[in-house]
Amino acid sequence: MIISIPEAFERLREPRLDQPDSAVREAYRLVFYSDLPGRFDIIRAEERTSEALRFALIVHRVRCDEHLEDRIQSWEVDLHEAQWSCLQALIKVSGFWELPSKGGRIGIHGYSAALEGQRGGNYHRVSRWCPRHRDDNEWFELPCTYLGDLARWLVPGSAEE
Repeated sequence: MIISIPEAFERLREPRLDQPDSAVREAYRLVFYSDLPGRFDIIRAEERTSEALRFALIVHRVRCDEHLEDRIQSWEVDLHEAQWSCLQALIKVSGFWELPSKGGRIGIHGYSAALEGQRGGNYHRVSRWCPRHRDDNEWFELPCTYLGDLARWLVPGSAEE
């Protein structure tokens, strides 16, 4: 059965980042879209208000299409403060908070991604096709690539197909 992203969010109980949560100081969620319906990855990094498990990475691999039975795998791992700081630096360098929600061009040999952020009561969502040409001075793919790399490095088996 093909599952949509909103259905997966509901099934996984993914929080709404546009509704502030007192347990989370700052959060970013990336959705990597596949060419095939029902196949996508959800990667969320967050700084929590609790000192225990202060920084976390949550990864969901959704593979629910006509060729597979429903297969959703989920992992949660601790992030080191340095890893969180790197993500914040890439968010800043990319200009994420100032980017228009939609824009850019589409192409082949790339991927589509949506990145949401919640910080200090503010919410922003940007969706793009990547990689983008550097002549527009937009670096949206920096935090996207980093979140994908963190998922592959920290979560055993998350990169396996």
